[in-house]
Formats: sequence, structure tokens, C-alpha cells
Amino acid sequence: MLDNAIDVTVFPQLGDDAPDSVFPDWFTCYKGDSVPEGVLIIHPMKYKSRRNERTPELISILKQNYHHVIDLTHFEDEGKALEGKGSIVFDHRNRNFYVALSNRSHIDVINELVAKFNDIAVDTANHPYKAVTFEAKDQRGDVIYHTDCLMTLLAQHVMICLDAIRDLTQRNSLISALTQGEYPVEILELSLDQIEHMAANAQNVTNDEGEQCVVQSHQGYSSLTVDQKKVLNDTYRMVVSKVDMIEQVGGGSCRCMLVENWSTVDTSSLLGTADFDIKLANCHMNKPTK
Repeated sequence: MLDNAIDVTVFPQLGDDAPDSVFPDWFTCYKGDSVPEGVLIIHPMKYKSRRNERTPELISILKQNYHHVIDLTHFEDEGKALEGKGSIVFDHRNRNFYVALSNRSHIDVINELVAKFNDIAVDTANHPYKAVTFEAKDQRGDVIYHTDCLMTLLAQHVMICLDAIRDLTQRNSLISALTQGEYPVEILELSLDQIEHMAANAQNVTNDEGEQCVVQSHQGYSSLTVDQKKVLNDTYRMVVSKVDMIEQVGGGSCRCMLVENWSTVDTSSLLGTADFDIKLANCHMNKPTK
């Protein structure tokens, strides 16, 4: 990413017993037209080892850059989770949150998040935030636990496996939300086999030169068809990396390892204080464009 002029911030993992901290699902943040003061969201995690990734030091630093804080961790007492941008594909341009429901993405939590966003966002009387929820299954019939295993939203496209959404009413509602909003996108449809190869687990960011970039793994990119690659390469700067070991052992890919950062985050005081640094990159996402 650095070679492609993408601004990156690395966070050290300060907590103990946090084997999956390379996948920073415990927080997300946003600062843009709908919430100009910025908002930090602290997410409830399903498993205790994931909760260990949260540390007071990191939360304190992040809070300095975002006026509003939405803390949803009280849901952990009820065994309910909503695991960051793994669970939610954020569409701030159309004010939609896309969520594949699972034991790690609970409807009660997403409903509270939407309500709290509508409390702080601009012009919600006319343009409220909404949740677009659905159920998704892989080619074996197992529930897909994270939304970004089957879809990712880009500046002009959505990469999505529609076959994973068996309920046609839910599928059509999702298609409508993606293609008929104020900022519609073109569907780049993925197969069930392609998402098994991490094709959907990609992230759109804007680099320091103003280019729209898509960060994707070598495995995911290699699974795409010639036509799909042409669409992506004609529209975006593709940043492709081999992360085979992380995919095989950790079960996540490039998008799982990134969180969008909408403000400058100085973590220099923390670097070197941990046994290892997690590969968390906070990247400036594209702003809404007509």
C-alpha cells in the first residue's frame, strides 16, 4: 500500500491473548458529510479473545479525532455481537448499512447503531440511515458469518455474491438499495466459488494522489474472470498482495486487515511498546461524488 501512495497507520497490539488482532473488527470510524464532527464506534465482539484487542490506550487516542462515540459493547453481556466492518458494509453516501445476519452480526445491535447514527447525523428527517439486512449462506449451506465475506462496496461498483442470498425478497431489496439510491453502483457479480477464494474481501481507498485504489489479495484477484479484472483495472488502481498464510490460517483477507481512517491518528507514542505490531492500516476512503 505504501508503494501505491496509500496513507497507512500501524497500531501496536497492546492487549494480551489477542491472536486475531491482525483483523481489527472491534472499532470503526467515520467523518464526512453526514457526520462532520466524526464518530468512533466501539463494537461488541462474539468471543472473549477478540474483546481482548480493545485497550484503553488505543481507544483514548482514537477518541481525540472523533467528537461522537457510540459504544455498543454492552451487548456482549447478552451474547450479541456486531463485529465492525466485517459485519457491516458501510454506505454513507446512501446512508445504508448492509449486514448479513449471523451469530456475529445481531439484528438488535445493528438496529441500535442505526438509531444512534440518526441521533447524530445531519438531516436525518429527510435522509435517515437504514439497515439493509439479509441472510447469506456459502456453497456448503453454512451461514456466512461476516458480510465482507460476500460483498464489498467500491466507488462505482459493488462486488457481491448474490447467489449466497437465497431469499429472493431479501436479494431484490439489497439490489434495489445498491442500484437505485442517490449514488447507485454497478453490480460486479461474484460466484460462490469466487468468494471462497476471498474475491469479495477487498477494500476501496483513496491514495494521496487522489486515485481510487482497490486493495485485494492475490488469491482473490486470481479468482476473477478476465472481464471482471478489466472492469476493475479500467476503473481503479489495483493493489494486489499475497497474503496466503493469513488467509489460510486466520480465515480473513485484505479487507479484514484494514479500517478506514477519516482523521489523522498519531500512534507514535505506542509504537515499540508492544511485543509485536498488528498490521492495521487506517486509510482515507473516498468521499461522495456525483
